Amino acid sequence: MWSELEDEISADESYLVSAEDLGELRGEIRLALQSGPLPQRKALMQTLGAEIRVRDRSWIQPVFRMPVFRPPYGSVPPGGSAPPDLITT
Repeated sequence: MWSELEDEISADESYLVSAEDLGELRGEIRLALQSGPLPQRKALMQTLGAEIRVRDRSWIQPVFRMPVFRPPYGSVPPGGSAPPDLITT
């Protein structure tokens, strides 16, 4: 079962996001928040915002939850990603 799942995950590279794609996405989000129409900005904030903490009118803190990007399965060797000279046995 695990080997089938591993094969399926390693065969599907559609979830991989390049640094260039992430940079482009950041730029699009920045542009939308700075100059997009109000409904678009509101929808984006609702999508990215997890909660808003309010102490009083002078202290309002939005909390954002961003997805965590991990290296694709199998791209990090079994020994980890630390340089070999730092690994002690």
